[in-house]
Amino acid sequence: MATVQQKAIDWTDLVNRCSDEELAREIVKAFFADKPAHLDELGEAVNHNDFARVMAAAHSLKGAAAAISAKPLSQAAQQLEIAAAEKDAEVMKMRFQDVRGEFRRLKSLVFGIE
Repeated sequence: MATVQQKAIDWTDLVNRCSDEELAREIVKAFFADKPAHLDELGEAVNHNDFARVMAAAHSLKGAAAAISAKPLSQAAQQLEIAAAEKDAEVMKMRFQDVRGEFRRLKSLVFGIE
């Protein structure tokens, strides 16, 4: 395991891609408008070993997190997607905990800044 923790969000990258800091903030707010419910649905799918639903939801979260430069969350969602594709329920449950942890870390950082 790495000893240096990656930033929850690469704010500089996001602002550069948006070309406007206020737009970047609005995009991040939009991300948090629906993702908590999405995360709850993902957790339910994980608990029911619904591999297809987990794969689809994790893939969606991976892309949405990448779009806001939240690389650790995107990477955690990718690992969850892989575990679901491999139909490995035990690993899938562990990877979901990683996703939830990265989501909380990101949320704490974002709402701590504002």
